[in-house]
Amino acid sequence: MIGNSKDLPVMNSERIDELIKNKNATSSSYKILSDAGITFVIRGSIIELADNYRIDVKLINTSDKLPLYSSFENVEDISQLGKAVGILAKRVRDFIYVKVLHYDSDLRNWWTEESINYEALKKFQLAKDQIFRMIPADNYLMEAIKLDSTFVSPRIWLIPKLVRTNPEEAKKQYAVLKTLFANANPFEREMIDYAGAFIKKDLLGQAYHLRNAIDYSPGDLILIYNLADVLKSLCNYQEALETLQPCLKIKWGFPPTYGLAAACYIKLNKINEAKNILVESLSLPTRYINNFALLSVIYWRLGELENSKKYENLALGYFSELKVPIENVYKLLSDFYSDLGLYDKALEKINESIKIKPDESLFLARKAEIFFRKGDYVESKIECLKAIKSSEPAPRAYLVLGQIYDKEGNSKLAIENYKSFYAADSFSCDAVKLKQRLNSKSAVINN
Repeated sequence: MIGNSKDLPVMNSERIDELIKNKNATSSSYKILSDAGITFVIRGSIIELADNYRIDVKLINTSDKLPLYSSFENVEDISQLGKAVGILAKRVRDFIYVKVLHYDSDLRNWWTEESINYEALKKFQLAKDQIFRMIPADNYLMEAIKLDSTFVSPRIWLIPKLVRTNPEEAKKQYAVLKTLFANANPFEREMIDYAGAFIKKDLLGQAYHLRNAIDYSPGDLILIYNLADVLKSLCNYQEALETLQPCLKIKWGFPPTYGLAAACYIKLNKINEAKNILVESLSLPTRYINNFALLSVIYWRLGELENSKKYENLALGYFSELKVPIENVYKLLSDFYSDLGLYDKALEKINESIKIKPDESLFLARKAEIFFRKGDYVESKIECLKAIKSSEPAPRAYLVLGQIYDKEGNSKLAIENYKSFYAADSFSCDAVKLKQRLNSKSAVINN
């Protein structure tokens, strides 16, 4: 009933009996099996009770004779025994998959040892494997929740994507997480609070709860990566790099790790280090398209135009395979060029985006910001005014417009635009810096 596979060869009971009979009768059967290379034995029993039957199963380690896993099923009629055996066999397979064949140290604290639904744990582990291959894993996370509604971790992992794609569903999942808080362990409680901070876009709160979670799960690379990402968003680039070192030292297999490190190196004006870390990522089995895009921009900055074109073409090809809208790809390239101070190239790419979607406020705000960095405040203001007239104004357009009015000496209009920016984004490093700056003059932000 357990089945046979390349990863899990199985010996049937007849062959085991034969093996034991042919060995020294003075040796224990478990030692004989262990010496023969058999790691586990499944032992079962059927007990007839007053009004039903109970089937017990145990998975025993032959080396120490201790049970690793046990489960049972009750059936009312002997005709139901076959179905019950199938259910128990699946539970044993799921346990072996999660705890033996595919044990993942990255996930050691993301579930509790008290968990008995190994099918849900298996779905969660499959989700992690998908994410590492840069493949959407929502289906596995939802299946894990369906199998065990009290399983905290899959709901936590769903929150970041839901915040971007379905904010109302994110709030619903968080509402469920809050009902699980009382019975959660300290690690899970920190992660539930982290989810709440994520929904509120509270970067400082996210960093606080991730640090606390790491105290309960030392060396957890998933937490370390996420903390470094938050620190980068808070403009703490050196601290983000230092935080990320455990992942980089072991060449962790999650590709965005290297793009995150490269982005921090760029902010610290360490361009060659950024290039080297991205080149290192090319040896990973999973390709991450953003890394190709950023590498193409770095090569352009370094004057290696042939390599630049090569990696841009690779990135465009991969994005096309994934059906990512080309205007979003040009926006990404524009962001990278702008971060490297290559403003003419940044304008070239964002103009390609605007050709496709002329009224997209995010594109217009990006163009305004590039003009601002170039020192062309007239053109920057024109693009800002276009962006804020959109049905969904891009918050950064208000920030840039406020900075322009500041330079023009128009404090009243500057503050009005800063307040509009702060209303939409009160937690980013730009917002924190803005609040500190304005609070040194007046309490306008909170009024």
